[in-house]
Parts: sequence; C-alpha cells; structure tokens
Amino acid sequence: MKHTLTLLTVLLLASLAVCGVSARAAEPEKITNKTLVVWAAPANLTQRGGSALTLESQRGSFDGIVFGELAAGKWMAGSENFSRTDRNQAALPAETADAKTFVQMAIVYKGTQVTTYRNGVQYSQHVIGAPQSFGVRSA
Repeated sequence: MKHTLTLLTVLLLASLAVCGVSARAAEPEKITNKTLVVWAAPANLTQRGGSALTLESQRGSFDGIVFGELAAGKWMAGSENFSRTDRNQAALPAETADAKTFVQMAIVYKGTQVTTYRNGVQYSQHVIGAPQSFGVRSA
C-alpha cells in the first residue's frame, strides 16, 4: 500500500520523568503520558485514513497521529475503535500544506487530556475517559 504522507523525521518522546516510570518499580513499566511528533508533507489532501505515526501495544491497542480518517483533510488523535478520538471534527481547520511543505504535528497525552498541535499551535483538545497504557516493548 503506497502511503501519500511523506515522512521526514519521526520522533516518539516518552520521558521517564513525564511517564512517572521508576527504575525501582517492581511492576512492568507502563507508558500513559506521552508525546507523539511527526513531520509530514501531505501529498494528497483528500486521502482518507492515513496514519503518520502509531504507537501500538502488544494487544492491538494504539494511539496515533492520523490524517483524514473521519473528515478529509483533518488531523486527529487516532485510536482503536475511536476510543480516545474526538469524533467531532467539524470546527477543525483543514490542512492546506502541499506535498513540498512539511508540517509538524504533535499529540500530547497527559492523564485524560489529549492536545494536538500543528506547527506548535494548538489544533485541538479533548478529554478521554481513561488513557491507554503501553508497555516499554510497544511498537
């Protein structure tokens, strides 16, 4: 499957301090607070359902930066069965970058708050019921 999002750099930032992971923890380490960051140049603004970056647990749960899944031309925090996704995207601005212009998309998960940024400016924000935890071996 050919992806129409061009990725320049992909970063997954999950600092131990932000995640509250202790080196002395007896339980397996879990990541709940996290920041996903991607630089993308959308080659097709009408495409539907393109994931630019996904963090997936070994059980199939995922959080990701998704383009055009529920509304063409709009970014969103993706998740399995839209369980941590804001389905109301009517007020979100549509992407305007062309295939030669990279935009930075970042999604910050902190507790039950999910905030999306486009080029460092808040794009959307919503509250979820419960954060998804990921093991340190998630891909």
